[in-house]
Amino acid sequence: MTRDNAIRAGLGAMVLTTAAVTGLAMAQAPQGPQAPRPGGGAATAPMVAAPPAERCQLMVSEGGLDYGPMTRYRLESSGRGTDLSLGKRRMTMNVTCNRASMLGIVFRAPSVGTEYVFGSVGGKSGKVTLLMSEAQVDGQPAQLGNATGAGTLPATLGSSARFTPGQAIVPVIDGRPAQGMRFSATVEIDPTVPRGDSQVAAPTPLQSNGAFQVLWR
Repeated sequence: MTRDNAIRAGLGAMVLTTAAVTGLAMAQAPQGPQAPRPGGGAATAPMVAAPPAERCQLMVSEGGLDYGPMTRYRLESSGRGTDLSLGKRRMTMNVTCNRASMLGIVFRAPSVGTEYVFGSVGGKSGKVTLLMSEAQVDGQPAQLGNATGAGTLPATLGSSARFTPGQAIVPVIDGRPAQGMRFSATVEIDPTVPRGDSQVAAPTPLQSNGAFQVLWR
């Protein structure tokens, strides 16, 4: 049986001129996908471990990411020629389970098609790319790929995998979904805005919240 435990880690308030990625991380009992936190100010909250009765606990190193005030001149060229990046940030993720489990990691956030989006400038949404890498299961290096859920073998594997709406990132060792009690990885977060819409007349907050979830089987 597959169950999920959600930790909501705010990717809120990724901005242009009053940048702040909100910091909210909390654990709760397994249930369906969580709605984004409304409002999205720049408040932060400590991470809280999942209830002891749950099989797996997920924690991230950053309760929130704060980009601070930004102007278009501080934005960086991204790999996409038409977009400007607010700057890549990295966080570590750790999952501990009370017994060996096959895992899948999901990111829930507002999305359009295969892209996570935030805010709106000039009628166009900014995008957030999240890349997982450096994965280990019980201390062993694992490959990563996208699949429909925990315990499902991804069609394509590599040393890193991009979070995609509706898909889980599954760690694989020796050609099979990895089974273990400890999982760790690095997540790189890269918010971008359209180059042509980076000029604004007033402070313009671009906000979003997201939730990392660990699925297990």
